[in-house]
Parts: sequence; C-alpha cells; structure tokens
Amino acid sequence: MKRHPLLCLVLALLSPHAPAAVHTVSAGQSILAAVKQSAPGDTVRVMPGTYVETVYIDRDNITLQGVMVGGERPVLDGRNTLKDGILVAGDGVTVEHFLIRNYTANGLNLQGVNNFVVRHNIVQDTGIYAINPELSRNGLVAYNRISGVWDAAIYCGECMDVDILYNEAFGSVMGIESQTSQNVLIEGNYVHDNATGIAAFLIPGVSRKTTGNTVIRNNFVVHNNRANFAPPDSMPGLVPEGVGIAIAGYDEVTLEGNQINGNQSAGILLVDQATAFGSNFALDPAQDPTVNSARIYSNMLFGNGGEPLGLVAAYLADSGLPRGPDILDADPTSAGNCIYSKEAWFAVGVDHWSLCAQPTATAVASMRLAAPIAPRTWSDDQLGRNTWVAVCSACHNENGYLIGPPVARIQQDFVGAPEALAAWIAAPTRMNADFPPMPPQDYLPEKTRLAVARHVLGLQPKAAANTPPTAGSNVDESGN
Repeated sequence: MKRHPLLCLVLALLSPHAPAAVHTVSAGQSILAAVKQSAPGDTVRVMPGTYVETVYIDRDNITLQGVMVGGERPVLDGRNTLKDGILVAGDGVTVEHFLIRNYTANGLNLQGVNNFVVRHNIVQDTGIYAINPELSRNGLVAYNRISGVWDAAIYCGECMDVDILYNEAFGSVMGIESQTSQNVLIEGNYVHDNATGIAAFLIPGVSRKTTGNTVIRNNFVVHNNRANFAPPDSMPGLVPEGVGIAIAGYDEVTLEGNQINGNQSAGILLVDQATAFGSNFALDPAQDPTVNSARIYSNMLFGNGGEPLGLVAAYLADSGLPRGPDILDADPTSAGNCIYSKEAWFAVGVDHWSLCAQPTATAVASMRLAAPIAPRTWSDDQLGRNTWVAVCSACHNENGYLIGPPVARIQQDFVGAPEALAAWIAAPTRMNADFPPMPPQDYLPEKTRLAVARHVLGLQPKAAANTPPTAGSNVDESGN
C-alpha cells in the first residue's frame, strides 16, 4: 500500500506529541531561560563559555548537554557566591559534559527524581556536596571527576536502584557515600586523598530506616589520609580520617575485588552507629544500629594502618595492637557477617565472622531497573514529606546537627507558623554560627514550601534508643 505524502503530513500535524526540540545556548545567554522554554523530551545544548547562574530543571525527560569544542566545555561558575549549580526536580533528566565549580552548597543536586543520568562532568569546590541524588531511584552516576567538598563528593542519600561507576573522587571528606540506601552498585571508581574513601552509613533520624544490597566492587581506594575539614560537630565532621572503606550501621554490604592500600588508619572499618556518631546524635529506635550481613570477598589490601588516627587510634590504644589493621570490626555485636579468609589480611575483630560461601557478587551487572519508573502524582501530604526527604533531610536531622538546625530547633522557632517557616525556607537565616548558612530554596514553588513546612512542624522527633528495634520500617515507597 502506497501512502499519499499529503496524508502523512496531515497525520503528523494531528499527532498529540510534538517532536523533541533542541535549544542551543551560547556564551552570554542563560541556560535557565532555555530550560524554561523546553518541553519534556527536549535537549538543551550549551556551548563552551562561563555561565554564572543556578539552573533549575523542574520538568521531565530533559537532556542538559554540554558541547565540547576543541577540548573546551561549558563552565557553570558560582563565583563562591551562588549556593547551587544545577538542581534537578524532574524525572528522566540527563546532565553531561559540564564543568561545575565554586558554589557554596551543591554542585549538582537531584531531588526525589527517577530515571536520572549524570555523566562526564567535572565538579570542583562546590561546598557541601558535588553530585548528590537524594530520595531518588533508578539512576546512573558515571565518568565524573569530583573534588573539594566538605561532605561527600558523590552522595547517594536514601536512594534505590543506583549505579555509581568509573568516577574519580578526591580531595573531600568522603569520596563516595551511600547513605541509608538500597540496591546500590559502586564499581570501578578511583577514590583517593579523602579523609575516608568510600562510606556506607545508616544515619540516625532520617526517613528511611533500613539499608541493603549494596555492592562495592573493583574500586581503587588509595591514600585516603586527608584531614577532615568539615565543621567538627556536624555529621561529616565525625567521619574518620585515614580509612579506605567505612561501614557504620549499614546492612548487606558486599566488598569484592577492590584495591585498598595506603590508608593510614585502616583499610576497611566496620562500626556501630554509637561508635561512629557518638553522643552528637540520638539513635533511632526504628533502626538496627549494628553492621549485619556484611560480606568481604577477595580484595587486595596492603600498606594500610601505618599511622592510625582518631577513632581507630583510640581503639588500638585500648586493644594494645601495634598498628592499624587491614580490616577492623569494632562492633562485637555485629551479626551474620562473613569473610573470604581470616588469615589473608591483618584482620581484627572478625573471630565471630564465618567464612563466605559462594556465590560472590560477580554476577551483578547493574542495580538499575530494566524499565523506567512510570510518572507519579503526589498528594499534598506526599509532596511535603517527599520534598522534605529529597531536598532538606541531607542537612537537617531530627535531633542533631547534620549541617543545618535539627527538626526540634525548627519546630521550636516556628511553632504554629507554617507560613513563616515556608518563607524561611526560601530565605533562611543562620541559626548556628559554627555552620555555613543554609542554601535558599526559593526556586521551590510556594505551594511546595508550605507543604514542607506543614510536614516538618507535624513531625514527632524520636527519643534516643541504644538497642536495636524488633522490626524496622521505611519511608512510604508509594511516593517515590
């Protein structure tokens, strides 16, 4: 059957889906303006040049693509004045080929999104975080070079189904952190010259209560001996120095095929929440604070523990050990853990561990889902809760100072005044002189800020608990 050309044209014009457009941004123009003109499915191509702005992507299926010309790429520069480089609140967003530098809070922040891709970027000196997906699912962070932040260069906070592959992370308090997440693959990364190289932490007082199925495989984790330069009373200020891989309270972590060497305190450190976070943070009664079901298969560990620092040095002083170990389990209550060999490395605290049986994690190809997650609709309650977790909870804890004031302090200052809190979210004032000012969230619509304010004022901070719960709970997956 032969189609008439005119009929094809008419059918195309009547199609409900317009073809994807390409918007090109040149030096001197605004990236944000081009994003605002885009529709789902469009690509915003940014030519080399320096762009001093914050880019907020609040629509789905946008590709923000830096164009490489003669080795030059577009530069987003906060001039040490702007808080955030790129903020992503839409699903299916790809960000690639940018240099992001000199912001005071975040380089590239993904807030409660699904189906994201962040690749081939350079992120330098962006304050607290460099690349940080939060409460996000089904994403890829790959082939990025990140340095110079005082929390984690790559921070995967309360996420699920994420691959973190082939990045270089250095010169930060933590190179890569999986915080209270599930189904995470951390593979092929070069993590060096941080205070701690790779961290898997279960943080007290966050919305998610459990962790699981995290594979740390085939990474180079070397010379992580940098002094911790985070505010000392903040959560990142408690991160140990001189540690290759640190696991605190996090369950179901598999370590395999990593090269871990030259870390002055220990190659691999496992601790419970109380040891890791001390008296600064009340334990969460809905969380199990110990490390359980860790699996350490064959890894290459050498040259670790030569000059122990901080937490590890204190443990060794109490134990009478001459130097730091390759592997240290400082939690005698940990359970269900296994190790490839108790004799292959200088391992301390693993007498109660079993030997790992096959199979290993080599069959895991990816933690991402086979198909994209479908679009979502949220009620006002879900909007408030999920925005709180995705945008705010990386800085605010229930009872202690992560970076910003805790929930209890916010509730005290704004009791019965959600409108005032919504205004403060847009233009926050500093509540603690020892911490940096909070980044303004004025890009959030007023409805969203008010929903967050009502959610925060309705939270019931939990009392401290030093015993594991009988049953855990987790954030409502229906909103994610």
